[in-house]
Amino acid sequence: MLNAPVIGQTAYIVGVPQTDIGRVAYLNCKYGITKTKVKKKTVTTTKIEVGISLYGTSQQALDRVAGTVDAYRLAGSTTSDAGVGQFSGTILMGGGELPTLVVAAGPRTVAVTVVGNLVASSKLPTTLERIAKAALDATTRFNQAGPGATASASASASAGSS
Repeated sequence: MLNAPVIGQTAYIVGVPQTDIGRVAYLNCKYGITKTKVKKKTVTTTKIEVGISLYGTSQQALDRVAGTVDAYRLAGSTTSDAGVGQFSGTILMGGGELPTLVVAAGPRTVAVTVVGNLVASSKLPTTLERIAKAALDATTRFNQAGPGATASASASASAGSS
């Protein structure tokens, strides 16, 4: 699935609730964190980032995903549909941002970002979908709506062509 090993440090950030947006809990997982010097400044790079949030309601989660999609579009990103189990997500590309998939699943949201050279461009959508589905499956017990992600038609078709 990945073109290269994910080398670097791992970090987990537990966020605090944000009542103004209805967020109850937040976890940000960063993989492949490296530091390099660029023009005498230390630059930190993360190869894979997975953000998982839990909101008070499904509507709050949908609103946050819609806001993210709108912000990326305003910055010049293009969008494409993604199947993440039984849920519909959006892949955001370009506009000066790294490839990112966002999805709402009941009161949860997941955002997955992967640096471009880690995955072949032809496999990027499937890779983002699989990572997002793994995050949803791992957080099923935090879904007030019921079971974990199940294969959608587009995700099953993508998996079959890998």
